[in-house]
Amino acid sequence: MKNVLPIVICLILFSCKEQKNTITKEPEMAQEVDSPKKWLTYEGADENAKHIVLISGDEEYRSEEALPQLAKILSKHHGFKCTVLFAQEEDK
Repeated sequence: MKNVLPIVICLILFSCKEQKNTITKEPEMAQEVDSPKKWLTYEGADENAKHIVLISGDEEYRSEEALPQLAKILSKHHGFKCTVLFAQEEDK
């Protein structure tokens, strides 16, 4: 478990070096544009791809920014289908 954090950090750093002009699939939207997104989905290499669900819910480590980047890396480079869930308050 101690080696997982450096691997995740390296993956995020490598994803930042991607070319900005590449064409990527747009993530599916959970709701209309006016309301906040409840989840993002990045499709895998095929319909039999393993499905990874990443849950963002803390306020200190900015996981709502890091987990979508990690999901994009896992789907694009490793072929996984990834869904990122965001924590939201019901009344807001």
